[in-house]
Amino acid sequence: MEIRDFRLKTTDWLDCPKTGKVMHILNDGDGHDHARFVGGCVRNALLGKAVGDVDIATTRLPADVMRLFRAQNIKVIPTGIDHGTVTVIVDKTPFEITTLRLDKQTDGRHAEVEFTNDWKEDASRRDFTMNALYLDQKGSVLCDYFGGYKDLCESHVRFIGVADNRIEEDYLRILRFFRFSALYGGGFFDDKALKACFENRAGLKTLSKERIGDEFFKILKAPHGFKTLQLMFEYEIMQNIVPLKYLPHWLKAFFAFEDSHGFEPCEAIRLSLLSRGQTDAQTLFKSLRISKKQKERIQACHSVMDFYEGNKDTPFFYGFYFFMPRIALAGLVALSFMDDGYEINRDNVLDYYRNWIDQDSTPEFPVHAKMLLDIGYEKNAALGRILKHLEKEWALSGGTLSKDDLIKQAQRLKDI
Repeated sequence: MEIRDFRLKTTDWLDCPKTGKVMHILNDGDGHDHARFVGGCVRNALLGKAVGDVDIATTRLPADVMRLFRAQNIKVIPTGIDHGTVTVIVDKTPFEITTLRLDKQTDGRHAEVEFTNDWKEDASRRDFTMNALYLDQKGSVLCDYFGGYKDLCESHVRFIGVADNRIEEDYLRILRFFRFSALYGGGFFDDKALKACFENRAGLKTLSKERIGDEFFKILKAPHGFKTLQLMFEYEIMQNIVPLKYLPHWLKAFFAFEDSHGFEPCEAIRLSLLSRGQTDAQTLFKSLRISKKQKERIQACHSVMDFYEGNKDTPFFYGFYFFMPRIALAGLVALSFMDDGYEINRDNVLDYYRNWIDQDSTPEFPVHAKMLLDIGYEKNAALGRILKHLEKEWALSGGTLSKDDLIKQAQRLKDI
């Protein structure tokens, strides 16, 4: 079905000269229908969301695409040539261009493809109806073969054709269903799709850690993320990718904390709360491909959260402040904020969290012994005691006391 005289909600990407140049080359400069926009750029433009990568589908064969752009001295990279995909770089901006294709044979991970010039055939091998929408060069004609536009407007993530068939072609589509439902489904999950995901869940074990991790981390940070994880546990999806026994209660509270205060999702803290304790953390590390830096962040968060659970009566932050990355302390801040039984200044906590959430550095105490010697202290045991006192005051302030504040306090104590 074609919808003509269409009006997009987001057009800056379409009006970009670089985008126009790519489409002009593919369509012979006279508007021939050799290429259309497809995928996320179309979906987001229809919803009024920001468009990032621009993907293009074409009836031209990969060799022809490369020849056309090289003739214009435009860099071409055969990123997925066996599956018909090349990437062209125009003024440092990549455009992924894929030849129309159909899947001749699949094994749940890979597909043997055959090129075609039939747009509907290309659409039929895609996963969800909202991903099978094509837009012409001018952005005024929307091609919709399976009702994807209606589904997109109704926040309905629906497989094309029979859900089981689509999943058996590539088991990663199970995780893509949960991610897309979290992002575009408004918290609604299609019952038929859920059933198909459950019945095919064992296929997830055939996928690589990299492919699983890429989707899982996106789910973890998506809107309706906690509800999505709950359903993944209920339908035994989680157990087939990260075999944890349950969702810790703090995770739900942390999702709500971030949402209610407008904070961007923090992957490290969410992961650390998902894998409560070092045993669960090792399970997580074995199941997913996680960077060394992220592992260090997660382990730091675990340490500070373990401290929190066993030491709620300890003065705020003191004892951990000097050797924990600030992101771990941000996790402690969030937990203390969510615990009604913990006596803290809520406004200060939000400030601490906001300032520390993306910092890996450990705080540095701003006062040194020489500074105290310069204001008249003597080099003796009293000097060490006053330094320890100032350190504690600084830590209890959440690191907000400046060097000048601390020196003034040291001066007052000296004069007493």
